[in-house]
Amino acid sequence: MNLDLNELGYRFVEACLRNYQGTCMFIGFFIIALLYIFIDGEKQWKRFFLPYILILLVTVFNPLLMKTVVSRLKLTNEYYRFFWLLPVVTVLSYVGTKVVMGLRRFWRRAVAALVLVSMLVLTGTTLKSKSFPMATNIYKVPEDLIEICEMIHENNDMWTVPNVAFDFNLNILATQYDPSINAVIPYELMMSTVNTQATENENDADWIRMRVRLIEALMLDRQIEMYGFMQALNLTKTQYVVYRQDGPMHDYLSGAGFDYVGETENYVVYRYSYAKPEDYVEPWEQEAIETGINDTDASQPPADN
Repeated sequence: MNLDLNELGYRFVEACLRNYQGTCMFIGFFIIALLYIFIDGEKQWKRFFLPYILILLVTVFNPLLMKTVVSRLKLTNEYYRFFWLLPVVTVLSYVGTKVVMGLRRFWRRAVAALVLVSMLVLTGTTLKSKSFPMATNIYKVPEDLIEICEMIHENNDMWTVPNVAFDFNLNILATQYDPSINAVIPYELMMSTVNTQATENENDADWIRMRVRLIEALMLDRQIEMYGFMQALNLTKTQYVVYRQDGPMHDYLSGAGFDYVGETENYVVYRYSYAKPEDYVEPWEQEAIETGINDTDASQPPADN
């Protein structure tokens, strides 16, 4: 499902860097800046930056050490957060300012500043390329999300909190904006699966496998086997799906039994009515069959005590 530590071995740190740092150009600039500080930096800045970076290299960015630590502490899905410890912005800002201000003539400073800014902009990733929706409301969330939440609440005729599989760009914002809606797909699992373009791993727990199926179909646009998709919807008790307008899976969702609820400028909202794939047996039904209990309603889960 995620980056396989056992398969990658000592290359795990490198693989995480590639997957979670984009083109890695900023890390390259960061290393060049560190060399500049080491060679030509003032003593106080050497004392400030270099020991800290050295400790990180010996510990969390040491493949020999991390292979064991990550495996024992089960930090495979969280390891990328160690990259946040790197003072990339601070070091680049310091070195860039020092280089520019080290030039005597104003026009040279202007040219150097323009070159440095251009390098950062051209090698970075723009918000537009990530289809990041810009907020225009006081909640600082996409207008689509506000309309979708209102649409779901109006359509939901049950007294329970609606379970919703949101699109990738709305998933983390949804529960922050409206906590009365339950996002079926957890953020960490979504990010690790989408970033690595992973597939379902049979060795994972059912709770994870079912949600990976939803991610594959709804976020990675993979037409997985209909039986498996419907099984995932049933076991996660997914009631609504929010899918992007320009996605290729609308016919697939209709084939799975989804009903059209409404749409916004960029998304379509579907409602899923609980339906069993052919020959599918719920866990509580299987338990009833195995124990020979015939006087209970096996179509429903057992009541909580």
